[in-house]
Amino acid sequence: MYAHRWAYMAFVGPIPPGMEIDHTCGHRLCVRPEHLEPVTPAENSRRARLAVCRSGRHDLSIPANVRWDSQGRRRGCRACALEREWRRQRRR
Repeated sequence: MYAHRWAYMAFVGPIPPGMEIDHTCGHRLCVRPEHLEPVTPAENSRRARLAVCRSGRHDLSIPANVRWDSQGRRRGCRACALEREWRRQRRR
C-alpha cells in the first residue's frame, strides 16, 4: 500500500469507492492528511496536466506551445526544448 493512501485512511477515514487520492500540494511524496483529497480518476488526471511549463515562462494551454515526445506520451514545452537544443549546439 502506498504511504499517502495509508496516511489518508489512518487519519481521515476510508477512501470512497472509485476515488483516488490527490496531493493538493503537488508533491507526490507528501503524506500530510490535510494535503490529501479523494477525487475521481478523471479529475486526478486533469489536475496532473501542467498549465505552464516547468520554467513557468510558457503557457501550455496553447497547443502551439506543446511538444510531445517521440512516443506521444509526455508533454513538454516547445520553446524550452528549442532553447535547450540551442544551448547544446552552442556548447559544441
